[in-house]
Amino acid sequence: MIEFFTLASDRLNLNGDQANVFVLRKRLDWLGVASSVTEVAPENFEAVAKELVASPEGKFVMLGHGSKAAMGSFAEYADSIRSAALDLASAGVSGLAVGSCYEMLCPDFKRIERVSDYADVEANGGLPRTFGYVNTDTNLPVISLLGERFVVTMVHGPVFARTPELADQMLFGLGVSVGTNANSVEADLYAEGARAH
Repeated sequence: MIEFFTLASDRLNLNGDQANVFVLRKRLDWLGVASSVTEVAPENFEAVAKELVASPEGKFVMLGHGSKAAMGSFAEYADSIRSAALDLASAGVSGLAVGSCYEMLCPDFKRIERVSDYADVEANGGLPRTFGYVNTDTNLPVISLLGERFVVTMVHGPVFARTPELADQMLFGLGVSVGTNANSVEADLYAEGARAH
């Protein structure tokens, strides 16, 4: 059983980032692997993170992108969420932080001229070439790793749908033997077609 934990999905889904959980769960379904999703409120994140650090295997944490208003709605918990998420990354928990949550985890950045464009990114740190929509005014790397399995990115929306190689890398990190099946091959062909346009 693979367990997904998603922070405030009602507020941190500005560009459809929560669909990354759907993509991974669908790929697990094709492989016959059960999964579950637990919604985590900002005030409970620190406590949940402590449990995940104690037992990281088969766990994935999703921190989506939110508007200024969304981020402001739990600003009082931002420091504890940041600290807890960095502990998760250090403990080897798999995860994804997008946009404003990436900024929250890595606050030492500078504002630059906004980039809003389709991304075809040669990632580093062992990550595959990544595709999707980038919208940022920071000098943070477009995609990077915190620890071994926690991805931080400015690629918005369902990056795992556009970059199935990254999705499979995340599943492998969750202990899933990623094989080939007709459904995943068809989905990957759609991803390749989308990248070509």
